[in-house]
Amino acid sequence: MNQELQNQDEDLLKLISSCLSVDQHGLRNWLQQLTKKPTKKNDHSIELQKLRSKINISIAQVCSRGRRVPKITYQGDLPVVLSKDEIKRHIDEHQVVILCGETGSGKTTQLPKMLLEIGRGMCGQIAHTQPRRIAARSVATRIAKELNSEIGDLVGYQVRFSDRSSPENLIKVMTDGILLAETQTDRYLTRYDTIIIDEAHERNLNVDFLFGYLKRILKKRPDLKLIITSATIDSDKFSSHFDQAPIIEVSGRLYPVEIRYQSPENDESLEDSESISEAICRVLEGIDAESSGGDVLVFLPGEREIKQSLDSISKSFLSHTRRCLWEALPLYSRLSVQEQNKVFMPSDYRRVILATNIAETSLTIPKIQFVIDTGLARVKRYSYRNKVEMLRVEKVSQASANQRSGRSGRVMDGVCVRLYSQEDFEQRMVHEEPEILRSSLATVILRMSALGLDEPEKFPFIDSPIPRALADGYQLLEELGAINRKRRLTSIGKKLSRIPVDPRVARMILASNELGCLSEVLKLAAALSVQDPREREYALHDESTPKNGQKINSDFLSLLSLWSWFQEIFEKKPGKRKLKEICLRHHVSLVRMFEWRELYNQLKSMTIEMGFKVNEHSGRGSHIHRSLLTGLLGNIGFRSDEKGVYYGARGIKFHIHPGSGLRSAKPKWILASELVETSRLYARGVAEIDVDWIEPIAKHLTHSSYHDPRWSKTTGNVVATERVTLYGLVIVPKRQVHYGSINPMEAREIFIRNALVQGEVRKLPPFLKHNIDLLASLESVEVRSRRYDLLVDDSVIFSFFDEKIPEDICNWASFEKWRQQIEKENKRYLFLSKSLLVRKEIESETFDLYPDTIAMNGCEFRLEYRFEPGHILDGVTLKAPIELLNKVDQAKTEWLVPGLIRDKVSRVIKDLPKSIRKKIFPVSQFVDEIVGDLQPRENSLYDLIIRGVNEIHGEEITREIFQDRNLPVHLQMNFMVIDELGVEIESGRDLAALQKNLGVKAAEKFSSQIAGEFNKTGITTWNFGELPKRVEMSHQGKSVVGFPCLKDEKDSVSMILADTEMEAEMVTVGGLKRLFRLIMREQFKFIAKKWIELPRASLQYASLLKEQSVPLGQLSVQERLNEQLLAATSSQALFQGDTLIRSEGDFTDALKKAKPQIVVVAAQINRVVNHILESYSKVLQKLPSNDSQSVRIFSQHVNAHLYAMLSPDFIADTPYVYLENFPRYLEAVCCRIDKFRSDPTRDEAWQGQITIFEAQIDKAIELSVSSKQRKSLIEIRWSLEELRVSLWAQQLKTLYPISFKRVERALADALSNA
Repeated sequence: MNQELQNQDEDLLKLISSCLSVDQHGLRNWLQQLTKKPTKKNDHSIELQKLRSKINISIAQVCSRGRRVPKITYQGDLPVVLSKDEIKRHIDEHQVVILCGETGSGKTTQLPKMLLEIGRGMCGQIAHTQPRRIAARSVATRIAKELNSEIGDLVGYQVRFSDRSSPENLIKVMTDGILLAETQTDRYLTRYDTIIIDEAHERNLNVDFLFGYLKRILKKRPDLKLIITSATIDSDKFSSHFDQAPIIEVSGRLYPVEIRYQSPENDESLEDSESISEAICRVLEGIDAESSGGDVLVFLPGEREIKQSLDSISKSFLSHTRRCLWEALPLYSRLSVQEQNKVFMPSDYRRVILATNIAETSLTIPKIQFVIDTGLARVKRYSYRNKVEMLRVEKVSQASANQRSGRSGRVMDGVCVRLYSQEDFEQRMVHEEPEILRSSLATVILRMSALGLDEPEKFPFIDSPIPRALADGYQLLEELGAINRKRRLTSIGKKLSRIPVDPRVARMILASNELGCLSEVLKLAAALSVQDPREREYALHDESTPKNGQKINSDFLSLLSLWSWFQEIFEKKPGKRKLKEICLRHHVSLVRMFEWRELYNQLKSMTIEMGFKVNEHSGRGSHIHRSLLTGLLGNIGFRSDEKGVYYGARGIKFHIHPGSGLRSAKPKWILASELVETSRLYARGVAEIDVDWIEPIAKHLTHSSYHDPRWSKTTGNVVATERVTLYGLVIVPKRQVHYGSINPMEAREIFIRNALVQGEVRKLPPFLKHNIDLLASLESVEVRSRRYDLLVDDSVIFSFFDEKIPEDICNWASFEKWRQQIEKENKRYLFLSKSLLVRKEIESETFDLYPDTIAMNGCEFRLEYRFEPGHILDGVTLKAPIELLNKVDQAKTEWLVPGLIRDKVSRVIKDLPKSIRKKIFPVSQFVDEIVGDLQPRENSLYDLIIRGVNEIHGEEITREIFQDRNLPVHLQMNFMVIDELGVEIESGRDLAALQKNLGVKAAEKFSSQIAGEFNKTGITTWNFGELPKRVEMSHQGKSVVGFPCLKDEKDSVSMILADTEMEAEMVTVGGLKRLFRLIMREQFKFIAKKWIELPRASLQYASLLKEQSVPLGQLSVQERLNEQLLAATSSQALFQGDTLIRSEGDFTDALKKAKPQIVVVAAQINRVVNHILESYSKVLQKLPSNDSQSVRIFSQHVNAHLYAMLSPDFIADTPYVYLENFPRYLEAVCCRIDKFRSDPTRDEAWQGQITIFEAQIDKAIELSVSSKQRKSLIEIRWSLEELRVSLWAQQLKTLYPISFKRVERALADALSNA
């Protein structure tokens, strides 16, 4: 089975290799995931079927492309066609092939057809690159024509600003720059299955980048073929770069070319356009006389020379008779496409085509028989002296000269006339220097960064740049702000990379576009890129004052004045000879002025194409110089005290050049276009600058030093004095700055020490006021105790803030913003505590005894102390937020704080009656037994004292013997209830009274503010999941324990959060009963109709209510009794065990058990209640009516007993286990009434003891600390009823043995086992 799957995968891989190249990577990944990912057999088959479907679609598209390939025909007389079988074989066998052939071999147009013939271009397009736009267009047109296709069908092309391509093309011709740009969106160039790099020998930057890039991706694209076409030069280097790729050489021209050398007459050189034009005209006249057919291709350095030569040819060569036979056409890159296409169109005239070196390669211009080669070309070369790339007219290499001559041997025997000597030719370089070796490496680095290529040091160049030059390039780019210190491209760098000029010039242009002086800076940028047209220093008028700017001493403005002067003369069209005379008279080179104008026009056209706006009005002088400064930051200088000496960047010294107009002005700060070393280091092209311009531009290069950091109360910041330098020059000697962003750590320390520890701020916030007050109070303790070692030093307070405050905060504004946020959660977050401010060695023995907080029922309460005898707040005050009031535990607060508990117990013992107190000896030992380690117990302090006295000393005392009001106030806890703002609502030392007054409000606040998800209403079914026993919530930054419970809302049930466990359980019992009744609504309706003797019972119940003066409210007595009976029924039917129902499952089980017996339970309840009410009526009838005092007291006791037992809601509130005994208890009351007459004294004694027990038990229930304890105490409370039976009606018998001793023992056990 595994072998079968493996074979299946291999078959699919073979199929994928036949898919579109753009699909192959994704399909292979898909197959790989299916192979690795374990899936069910059916799922695997479905996924495989989907994959096969995608593969079939892709293969179908490949087949569709294949069907579009026309029948391939070749031009049989082309040399490359003669080698086509060998070429196709090598392409089949190798991934990279290098095809060398001279001009005219046909490699450019025939190679794509060979590739189509061997099946390339089916899985992807054939990319065919050209070095120039015009070549790309003409080659695409030629190939399309030979394939009998239109442009855009089988063959498309894409050049800058023009795209005539589509994915349907089989062949796409483009400039090498377009292909390089595509690597950014198509990393592995998957849209192509073959790439042709044509004319690779030109070695421009794009080609070198592509060679390095392709070398890497070829290993990951084994399906990709690369064919490099080149002249015979550099072929071995190309082969070595691509792992010894095979080289195929084909012969070149089809026809012989005669080379003629014509040196300039009288040893004059071709230094200017005029001499070039004259030499061309002489050669044209010879050609005209020699031959009556064939066109002439003239190679000129640039656009300016072409225009001037056209003008000269029109005037000199094209006489009246020749004008009918000849025409002259220009050909250069900036011509429109329509103008360029004219040279390829048939014409009845003989043509003179004047072209730049764009006609050297790839282009086949029809009918060219003669070539006139000036031997010159305009080349961009980096000037290490001027630190900019400059356009220079230079002699072409031997290889370029041969390329040019080959243009004449394409269609007939040719003649090439070289306007230089053979000796000159032989002394020239063999081939052109690669562009990477004559370019600014800053340009190379910038270009590579923009393209996302590796750093130049790691990139596989054919010719690697020199490391030192690379370092200079990085330094310059950092100076220009194009890269950061990590050598990452910045936003400025991205913009500079799109401006195809020297980075320094580009930076100036970019700045000038933003400052509105682009026109002036373009002129100056062009001037910096050509030789100075002034043959000696030039001045016409007050050139240092621009039309709309302040007066600035500047050689740059002199250049702009020169431009304006020349432009004014040029517009008058004085004629070339006169113009030359004017320039000579003013010592200006006309040739260089034309070069300057031409370069300016090129830069202007380029910037307009890029969307820059050339200003119409004159730019401000300050803006012009600030723009220049962006590219020349390394050339600034500061005048020293030494005569004529300026300090420059990195410690150099220089002088202003003698020819500068600023030499005598001696400005303080200057900018130079270049620094030239002759007899000394001179600054040329100098301008005065404002030192304030430097820092904003050079912020990324400046170095700042700081001293005297200090806190400023006025500003709320840490400030320091800053000194700013650029390349060692001080550009800002002294200024006050915010220190926080400079040295956040030190500034933060100063901020904390001064603002927070010392409190040096304009307005004290609450925490700081508190801290200062606290420190003052503790300092006063030191004074009163005559101790000066109590408080810690400032370092501890510093550490307190240091730990709490975020590391990035070092000033008042950010601190306040942070503080306001943090204090929303905890208003006391930054409050210092007493324990922190006291030395550690005495902390435990001093302030551990006086804690800042006390924990109760899952909450912490703040304690405040005051030592001021007689003051209402003397002693300890517990501050309880209103919502947490019910969390305060009376038993816990009886213990006060450890530091005061011994004094309190001692005082309590001291206040006991003397008869008891004298038996407690020694008091200190007894106190030790009670307080132990001074930590509070769960039990009530008074209960422990009672137990101690009773058990240890044999004295029986009750709680009533203790009178808190007799204690000094500082030994009684003071309670202050506060709102959310900390404002006092009510206070006092009686907790029970406070909880009685505010308990309901406190519970509501607790539930509303803290409940969160446990706050639900309208519940009629159990649809809320489990009811947790307790939950922890966050409140004001602290953990608070709450107890979810179900509350009876009559028509529904709500879920709320109770503040104590006991309250939650009591409330939940009622809520469960209500929920039970809501669900069993129909059953309870039925029961309500079946009550026995309800009218009679209602009359008896009405008597009970009347006796207790209970208002009836909206319900009638019968309705109220009905409600009581139903509530009792639900309680008895629902609650079968001791565990409270907390889950839907338990509730459902209880419902199931209750449903079949609910009617029986109701009847049972009905009978018991009727019996109780009958018995109650009998008791009322038996009560004596004698008005004697003893009888009145007796009646009061009996009524109090009846009211306590038969409260208005006794039916619903009393568990059935007690309720069913009520008739017996009431009969015992009747017996007591009978026996009272015979022995009232005994009755009074027994009643007295019972009253003490009732008070003790009721108080214990009030102070009970757990539900378990409360339940035990309630059982003891009911045992008093059994005690009454045993005392007054033994004949009725008790449920269990009972006596005063047993009750006492049970109570003691309940209190001790809390």
